[in-house]
Amino acid sequence: EEEEEEEETFLQRVVIIGVNSTSMSFAWGTLWATRWLAIAIPAFDMPSIMGRVCVALILSAISCAAVFCLDFVDDMHRGSEDSKAGAKAIQIMVSALAILIGFSWEHTFDGGVHAVAHATPYPETVKFFMGIIIAGVMIPMWRRHILTKEVALEHRKQEYEEEQAKHLS
Repeated sequence: EEEEEEEETFLQRVVIIGVNSTSMSFAWGTLWATRWLAIAIPAFDMPSIMGRVCVALILSAISCAAVFCLDFVDDMHRGSEDSKAGAKAIQIMVSALAILIGFSWEHTFDGGVHAVAHATPYPETVKFFMGIIIAGVMIPMWRRHILTKEVALEHRKQEYEEEQAKHLS
């Protein structure tokens, strides 16, 4: 019996890894397809940083609209017999869009660091120290604002699920 439980857990992990890999593949594919499209449109001036910013803004806006639509669908679907599965699928789609937004802005930021570093006589050294400085500034902010909010929301979610379980019992 324990072996079946462990095997089920292993299979669940394999599925989660597959879903996450698919989400990352979607994000990379969409980012590079959008970049390819932007290169074909002269108005974007794509090799430039401004072109990358425009692509990131467009992808962010489209993703934001898609998240609102998915939230609307989730709200409409709530209460039906398969709403838990639907909510999980919507959460996976929202996560894939979040990865897309992150990749698009990382791509823009990397282009900016590259441009600044190559304007100096030692671009590799400048890139290295810029990475150290940026990490030194961003990690404490991330811990103070984003991580604490994530932990608090996760705690609230667990409390809500425990409360729901008590009501169903």
